[in-house]
Amino acid sequence: MYYGTQECHSGTANPSSTLQQPEDADVCLACHGKNGASISQVVPRLAGQKEAYLLAELRAFRMTKGDPRSFRFNNRRYHQFMSAIAAPLTNRQMENLAKWFSSQSCKS
Repeated sequence: MYYGTQECHSGTANPSSTLQQPEDADVCLACHGKNGASISQVVPRLAGQKEAYLLAELRAFRMTKGDPRSFRFNNRRYHQFMSAIAAPLTNRQMENLAKWFSSQSCKS
């Protein structure tokens, strides 16, 4: 909850970006809000985050392959929903999502 309550700073966001929303983003938006600018204290903002950070998180979720015990290993992160969502994503899909969300303004 700590990160969900922090003030929004999207220094790298480019709201005038011509990037098209990836088709896969709809799944993300269901929880993370319009353009990834979550207003929930328990769901983190994706909008305006650093692209490299978002990509690393998606890869870490995918590495668990839905196994909650695997979070103990380096570069892995388990979450009941995110691990299952990230598991089938290709590297290209993850890159596109990270690039698009990082280009969005974190202001909802």
